[in-house]
Formats: sequence, structure tokens, C-alpha cells
Amino acid sequence: MTYPADYDDYNNYDNSLSVSGTLNLLNQLQSLFKQKPDSHKLGPVESVVVTTSQDLAEQIERGRELARDIDCEFVLRNDRPLKNLFMNTLVQGIVVVESDRITLQSVEGPKSFFHPNMAKHRAEVLSRNGEDSMVTAMGLTPGQKVLDCTFGLGSDALIASLIVGKTGLVVGLEASLLLSAMIRWGMQEYPWQRVARVGELLRKASQQIKLFNLDHRKVLPQLPDASFDVVYFDPMFQQSVRCSNGIELIRSWGCHQPLEVVTIQQAARVARRRVVVKARKGSPEFTKIGFDRLIQGARRISYGIIDVDDALETR
Repeated sequence: MTYPADYDDYNNYDNSLSVSGTLNLLNQLQSLFKQKPDSHKLGPVESVVVTTSQDLAEQIERGRELARDIDCEFVLRNDRPLKNLFMNTLVQGIVVVESDRITLQSVEGPKSFFHPNMAKHRAEVLSRNGEDSMVTAMGLTPGQKVLDCTFGLGSDALIASLIVGKTGLVVGLEASLLLSAMIRWGMQEYPWQRVARVGELLRKASQQIKLFNLDHRKVLPQLPDASFDVVYFDPMFQQSVRCSNGIELIRSWGCHQPLEVVTIQQAARVARRRVVVKARKGSPEFTKIGFDRLIQGARRISYGIIDVDDALETR
């Protein structure tokens, strides 16, 4: 398959695109996406990568690699307090490479880092044959392909990957370069062995996720028809259900764009089975978009479902 040179000109699809073909396409789009940073600047992205005050050799090596990934400057800490670095560098965020994790410290607010959060509890419930509202809404079974258009901290993708297993595929899209890099590194380096009962399951699930620094609004029109079984959205709530460091990380560095009807229409074209949107109970998103049905989740959460199975014959 050949691709045109410009990001916005991907109009000729191979609708029989295989898994490897889909991933190759996303890799190509990600490369073009990074070449046009102004097209997806969704907030403050100015940051630097530093080590801890110890400036250990392993921290320096990992820090330089991460800085290349985020496309920002790496500086040695030289025992300087972070507040001095903020004053001297005028950045919005400082990424600190610690011995056992990578943290993000913003100008305001506590430091944040990857953590599986509620995914641990949800995995334990599923391991006991319990029910998960998101899994039910998606209708997930082993072997399915899931496109998570608003990856965020990756908790929902972890659960989806846990269900679809090694014969399935979970692809995540995250428009924020810094957030996508933080979560990708965080999943790789998280001490899963310390998580009782479900740590190994979540580790394997995390390794099977393919995360791309891409804006779903740009990507969905470029994907082939029926290329994923489920297309999923978890748009940022205007008001958090509960406050946490992870939520603050999303709010500071994630995408705040509301879902548009045209985006859902593209998702319905890309999905073979369902489009699922997570939102607060009674959200205007449900009225604006329109769904076939709703499933109630925990903590005042609802999942809007669009079944697209019947549309397959018309494609």
C-alpha cells in the first residue's frame, strides 16, 4: 500500500486492511502528525526532562531517551530544587526521571505519574466473574479489535485489553504528546509485580496495547470502513466525578475538545459492531449525539451505545 505525502490527503483506503496494515497506517499518520505540531497544540506543551537530585547514570540515559520521545530539552538536575528550575526555564511542566517511575510536576498542583487506578479493582472483579459496565457496553469478547479514541490514563484500555486478550487488539489514540509519552513509559515501567492477584494479568494487558500520539478527529476519517469492532470515547468531563492526581494530569495536559456529531458518524463507519461513549449520567452529549441505548455504570456514569451491526451489509 502506498500513501500520499500530506496528512490530510489520505483518501484512498484498502478496506481489507489487516491488523498490521492498520498499525502501519497509524505509524505513518503519527510521523506526519509530529511534523505538524501546530495542528494539534491543545494546551501547554513546554516541558523539560530532568533527573532526581542524585543525577544517577541510569536516570540520565533514560531521561535523554524520554526527552527525544517528547521532543523537549533534557537538563541535569545538579541538585537544584524544582521551584528554581521552574523560575529559570519558564516551562509549564517538568518531567522527573526517578529510579522507579517517571513523574510530571506542573507549575501548579501536585506531581502526577502513571498508576492503574481503578483498573486494579475492576480486574479483580472480572477475575471473579463479576461484571464491568464498560465491558458490557462494548460487548467485548476475546479476539476483538478496539479503538480507544481518548486514551487518557489508559485505565479503560487496560480493561479492554484484558478481555480481548492476545488474539485481540486495543489501539489507543492520545492527542497530547506529553501525556501519551508519560503513559506509555509509565505502563512499561510500572511495578506490576507489586499488584496482588491481578498484577501479571494487567502487565500482559498493558504490553498488548498499541498507543499512538494522534488526534482522533484527524485519524477517524483516514481509517478504513469496519476496521475495528468497537470504537470508544471517554471525553473529558466538564466537572470531575472525583478528584485525583490522575484527573488533574488529564485536565492540565489532555484534550478538552467536546465530541462532535461528525466524529461519531465517522466512528460508526469505522466500527464493525458498536460505538460507545462514556459520559456523566444525564450528560447533554447523549441528547446531542443520540444513542440506541444507555447502560448505567458506577459513580453516576453512563455509557451511550450505537449498534452498527446492521449497517455492515450497506458498506
